[in-house]
Amino acid sequence: MAAPGPGGGQGLFSKYIDDNILTPLLASLQVIGDDERFRGAESSASASMFLHELDSIRDLMNGLQALLVKTEENERLLVHLFDPIEELVDSVLKSLAAGGKVATLHPKLAAIRAQIGIIREAILGCYKIQATKHGGHGREYLGSAPTTVGLRRTVCDDEQMAHLRRAVLGMDTQLRRCLLCLTAFPEGAVVKKRLLIHWWVGEEFVTSFDAGKKHFQQLVDLRFVRAVRRGHCDTAHACTLHPWIRKMLVAVARSSAFLEVDPDGNGCSSNDFTRTRRACLHNGELLPASRFHPEVSTVYNVGQNYVKLSTTWFSNKPQLSTVQLGQWRTPDPVKQIADPRKSHVELIADEHLKGIGACRNLRYLSLRGMSRIMAIPAAIGELAELVVLDLRACHDLQVLAKEITKLQKLQYLDVSECYLLVDMPEGFGKMSQLRVLKGFVVANSSRKRNSCNLSELASLSNLCKLSISVGKKLKRAEDDLRVLANFDSLTSLKITWGMMSSRDGADESNAAKVKLVLPSSLSKLDLYCFPSGEFEMTSSDRSTVLPRLKKLYFTGEKLQSLRIQKGKCKVEVLRVRCLKYLQVQWEELHELYPELKFVQAQHCPGVANWPLDNSRVWRKEGETSNAASAESEQPGAPDVSPEIVEEE
Repeated sequence: MAAPGPGGGQGLFSKYIDDNILTPLLASLQVIGDDERFRGAESSASASMFLHELDSIRDLMNGLQALLVKTEENERLLVHLFDPIEELVDSVLKSLAAGGKVATLHPKLAAIRAQIGIIREAILGCYKIQATKHGGHGREYLGSAPTTVGLRRTVCDDEQMAHLRRAVLGMDTQLRRCLLCLTAFPEGAVVKKRLLIHWWVGEEFVTSFDAGKKHFQQLVDLRFVRAVRRGHCDTAHACTLHPWIRKMLVAVARSSAFLEVDPDGNGCSSNDFTRTRRACLHNGELLPASRFHPEVSTVYNVGQNYVKLSTTWFSNKPQLSTVQLGQWRTPDPVKQIADPRKSHVELIADEHLKGIGACRNLRYLSLRGMSRIMAIPAAIGELAELVVLDLRACHDLQVLAKEITKLQKLQYLDVSECYLLVDMPEGFGKMSQLRVLKGFVVANSSRKRNSCNLSELASLSNLCKLSISVGKKLKRAEDDLRVLANFDSLTSLKITWGMMSSRDGADESNAAKVKLVLPSSLSKLDLYCFPSGEFEMTSSDRSTVLPRLKKLYFTGEKLQSLRIQKGKCKVEVLRVRCLKYLQVQWEELHELYPELKFVQAQHCPGVANWPLDNSRVWRKEGETSNAASAESEQPGAPDVSPEIVEEE
C-alpha cells in the first residue's frame, strides 16, 4: 500500500485531499487488489492485466500526492474533480461484492485513469507547476514542499469527534453527500424527509425516491441524525442533527468545498459561492450570476425572504440540477402569526422565470410558499429532465401553462394550497411517470374547454398518491369522483372540499348519504371539509370493506357519523378534527373499528367522553408512542408539534 501522504508542510486543503480523499481511495484500491480471485490458481491473464493496471493507477495517485504539495488555497476549486473517481471506485467495489466479472471492470479503470489525467492537468495548469522526472520509472514528482501553512482548529480535536469524522469519510460517497446536505440548515432545525430526498434526487445522490428513503433510514440507524416521528406512525418523516455532530459535519462540508458555511454554521454571509458548486442563500435580494461557481449544481434558499432574479439569471448554468427558491420550513401557525416575516418568501419580478428553460438539466424545482408568482411560464415545458416540481402554497398562482404536461419524467407535482387555481391544463394523462400529484383541481361547471378531467388521470399506472380539491356542489362532485374506483395503483387519497355559499350548503347538508366508490388498493384516506352529514364508501371490487385501509382522517365541516362502511373496518389509525356535529360513543367507535391502535380527536365537543390524554390522543394498551421511544433512543430530541411534522 502507498505510504502516507505529505505531512504538516501542506496547506489546509492539501492535507484534507491527501488524508481524506487520496488515502481512502488508495486504501480502497488496495482492498480491490487483495481480492482472492486475483491470487493463486484462480488468477487469469485478464486478472493479471487488471492488477498491472491497478498498480499503475496507484502510482499515478502517488504522483498526485506529490503534486498537491505545491498547492494552497486554490486547491479548493479542484475538489469536485475527484467526485467521478470516488464514484467509479465505489462502483468497482460494489461490482466485486456482487460477483461481477473482472473483464467488465477494465472500462472503469480506464475512466479512472482519464480522470486522474484531467486532475493532473488542472493542477499543473492552475498553478503553473513544472513537473520533473524522478526515479527509474519515468514518474513525475516535485521538488521541496512549501512553507508550513497554519491549520485552523476544528471541532474534531478530541478522540470521539475524530472517530466520527473518520466514520463520515469512510461512508459510501453518495450517502456521505446526503448527510452533508443537512449542514445547509440552521442548528436545531427540523427538516422534512421529503425535502431532503427531493434534493438528493435533484443532484442524483440517489436514483429514486425509494432509494432516498433507504438512505434516510441508514442515517437514522447510524445515529448521525435524530428521527422526528409522529406518535401514531412508525415511520420518521423528519429529522434533526445533534449540535455537536452538526458542527463536525460543517467542518467536513467546508473543507471539502461541498457547501460554503461559516464556522458557526450560519451560512455564507456574503452570498459569494464561487468556491463551491452548491449555494445556500441566507440574506440579500439580487442573485448576480458572477457570485456562483461556473458549474453550480444547486441553489437552495435557506433564509432569504426576498428573491430577485436578473433577466439572465438562469442562463450559463448548464450543470444546475437543483433549485429551491421557496420555503423549506413547514411553518408553525402560532409562530407564523407571531412573526409572519420568518415564513414569508417573495419572488421579485416573476416574469424572469421565463428564462428557466435554459436549465435543461434541472431535476428539482421548488417555488414552495413564494408570493407574487402569478403564473408558471410556458418555458417550464423545456425542462425535459425535471423529476420534482413543488409549487405548494403559492397563494398568488392562477395559471399553470399547458406546457407543464410535456414533462415526461416528472414524478412529483404539488400544487396544493394554490387557492386561486381554478383548473388544470389538459394532458396530465400523458405524464406516465407521475407518482405523486397533490392539489389537482376538479374544475367547476364553468370549466374551460381545455381543462383536465379527473378521468384523464385513471390511465396513470404509477400514480400512488393523489390529493384533489373540489370547488363545486356536493352532488355534482360525487358524480365526478366515481372515476376514482378505476385508480388501481392508488394507495393514498386526500379530498378537500372548498367553501360553498350558505344557500348551497343548506341545500346539500340535508341531502341523502353520499356514496363514494374507492379503489381497493387504498391504505390511507383523508377527507377535509366534507360538507355533508353522512357518507358511505365501498371498494371498487364491490366488497363492502376497503381491505387495505389502515389510516382514516376527517377534518372539518358537517360530518355527524363515523359509520361509513357496511361491515367492520380494518382501520388502525383514526384522526378526527374540528367536527362539531360528531356524536359517537366510545363503545360504538370500537364496534365500527375493532382494530384501532391510535385515536386522535381535536376540537370535537361531541366526543368529550372518549378516554383521551392531555394531547387528545388514545393508544391501545401495549402500543408504544414512537415519539417517546425516539426520544429515549436519542436524548434531546426536539419538541415538535404533530401538526407540523406532516406525513409523507
